[in-house]
Amino acid sequence: MTKMTESLSDINDINNDPVIHGQEDPITQCPSVHINSLLLAFMGSVLLCMQTYLSGTLPDPRWAASNMNIAESALPLQYSPLIPMSIFLGGLLGRHLSIVAVGLYLVAGLFFFPIFANGGGLHYLEQPGAGYLLGILVAAYTSGSMMPFVLRAKTLAQFQLNALYTSLITVVCAHGFGSVVLALQGFCGQYDFAEWRHWENLLTISPFFYDIVVTFALLSAVRIFRNLLWVALY
Repeated sequence: MTKMTESLSDINDINNDPVIHGQEDPITQCPSVHINSLLLAFMGSVLLCMQTYLSGTLPDPRWAASNMNIAESALPLQYSPLIPMSIFLGGLLGRHLSIVAVGLYLVAGLFFFPIFANGGGLHYLEQPGAGYLLGILVAAYTSGSMMPFVLRAKTLAQFQLNALYTSLITVVCAHGFGSVVLALQGFCGQYDFAEWRHWENLLTISPFFYDIVVTFALLSAVRIFRNLLWVALY
């Protein structure tokens, strides 16, 4: 009788297992922190360092140039996918490991190597792009926090809608922090209005559309990469 009770208990445990019954796809869970995933986070930080040297020239969106009335000086746009790559790493690694990956990149740039867009070192904190460094850290964490919501979509259409929504939230988050710090720098007298307008156009208004598109494309591939890197992440 006791053995029968234990068998029934085992069956109930199996029936209540969400993974076995597909009630919760393991891919939707936040990756765990262990030696393999930490190594993957380190590789992610190396990827962020590499993207600095893979920037390309893109046409400045016409609406951005005309809006700022500096069409002649705004073309072409030297685009770097730092924000989309940081958000992608957040979605891939989860909120905890993404802090490690982006944090290592920031430490390397501030203390060791000139890997930021305009160099590196602690003096970079006085440059116009300083606020965007904080922005990518917050955006990566936000992406990692929202990714379960994206991956739990029941249909492809819902998945794409969730990915687009997450792209908008995280890109706005990154640019928002950057713009606020840039405005504070201007308020403190570091730039006059013309210089502030130039940097705001160059760092936020012009690349914003491209950041949304690239981020959406990368987040749409997170499930694929989580499956490929299953052993390292989980």
